Amino acid sequence: MDRTTLREAWVIVVEECGANFKDGAAFIRYGLDHPDWTEWRFQGKLGFGGKLWNHNGKLYVAYYAEDETPERYEMMQKANKRLAELTSAG
Repeated sequence: MDRTTLREAWVIVVEECGANFKDGAAFIRYGLDHPDWTEWRFQGKLGFGGKLWNHNGKLYVAYYAEDETPERYEMMQKANKRLAELTSAG
């Protein structure tokens, strides 16, 4: 996954899920150094289980089922729609 895609994915989790913008550099560095990465815990407004997942180049966010609220569900849906658009564009 290239730097641009990683950066755009991070912007999405910041905007939609409240991830800390300052953690983006570490995420991008990790993604570039580990092309086979599968998950990155960002927490944000999704709680401790808030993660960005990479499944064969398709990105999505999720959280622990027991932490679900209507607000978190909506955040996840919006983020996942944008992430799907990002990763299907290539």
